[in-house]
This record gives sequence, C-alpha cells and structure tokens, in this order.
Amino acid sequence: MVRTLLLLAGFFLLRVEGQQPNNLPNNGIQLYLPYVNRTIPDYSMIYASQFYDVDQNNDANDINDALWCQSANNGTNIGVWYYPNGTEVPLIDGDFDDPSGVPEPLFSKRFSGQIALARSAGLSGYEGLYKCIIPDENGVNQTLVVGAYTDTGYNNNDGPDADPTMQFSLLSTSRLATPPVFSLSFNVSDGPPTIVSCSVNGNGITTELSRVILNGSGSATRVT
Repeated sequence: MVRTLLLLAGFFLLRVEGQQPNNLPNNGIQLYLPYVNRTIPDYSMIYASQFYDVDQNNDANDINDALWCQSANNGTNIGVWYYPNGTEVPLIDGDFDDPSGVPEPLFSKRFSGQIALARSAGLSGYEGLYKCIIPDENGVNQTLVVGAYTDTGYNNNDGPDADPTMQFSLLSTSRLATPPVFSLSFNVSDGPPTIVSCSVNGNGITTELSRVILNGSGSATRVT
C-alpha cells in the first residue's frame, strides 16, 4: 500500500513538473513555446502567462511549459540564456521544482539539444529582450531573441483589435460586365501567433501572424 502511494505521488509530481520537449529541429535552431504548442519566430513577443516552470496546461505529453531554445545539435551541455541587461540567467542542475528552491524570477535548465527559460515568479522589473546563444549542428553559435513582458505590458502594446466576425464584400470595378460579388469573412484569434481564417466564396484560407519586435525594445511591432 505504501509503495503504491509513493508511486502515485511520484507520478503526480512528474505531471506537475513536466519534462523536456521531443521536437528538436532537424537543422538550425528554434524557439518553442509549449504552453501554446508553437514554434515562434526570432524576436517574437510573449507574455508572462505563456511560460512557466511546470507543466501548467497539463498536456498529454507532460511537457514543461518553459520557453525552450532548441538546436539540431543534440549536445547535453549547450545553450545560455541572458537577461535584457546582458547578465546570464542562473542555470540549475536540479529539478524544476527543486524543494531547496530555485532562482527567481527566472532560471534556465539544460537538456540534450535545448535549454529552458523557466519563470518562477512575476516578470515586473525584468521585462525586455531575452537572448539565447546556442550552437547549431555545425557547432557554430547562433542567437535567438524574444521579448518577454508582463501580461499588462504586453496588452498595452498589442496594436489594433479586430472584430472576430468581420465581414465585407468586394465589387468588380469593370464596366464591361456585370460585376461579381466576392464575400469574405474573417475569424481572428489572439496570439502569438494570431490565427486568421478567411473564407472566400466558401473556400477557406488560414494563415498565422506572429508579433515580432523591430530594431529592439523601443520600436514598434509588426506581424509576419
């Protein structure tokens, strides 16, 4: 009975902490945000409620919902995360939920081919551009950058809002024929990335838009 309880306790602990992703790129490097199950572009913007130091969304694969800097180089001791001020984010060797405590508000942890940026406290006072340097499959160091902000800071810079049920029509300007009418409708989800679904005369088109930072933290943002 005691053994069964211990096994169950260990199982639930694993589910809370989570484990590393298994989606390393075949070549090059990438940023992966498992909380939304997305590979995000370089210089993307994310907010605090999108990355953690546990398996926050309790997904089927029990993936830890940190922000992951990943490489096709499957070395076991690679990658460094840097704070916006250029200092290294503390690196831990223990568990994500080490009972002796972890650094706050952020810490990093290495696995084969990837390094996690885990959030253990609020981001207030630590917003800005975080940098990951990690070698690619050729051993050449590459850099990825992500803008991490509090939820409020992100929402204050989220640009114009779109009606999720926008509809409009386009009329042909041709004077030589009866102009056909094209009906378009859009569904817009929040991001990153923002998902835009468009239906043109009943034919569906879907695209993804990700917010990225142009020329550093003081500039405007755009979608790609």
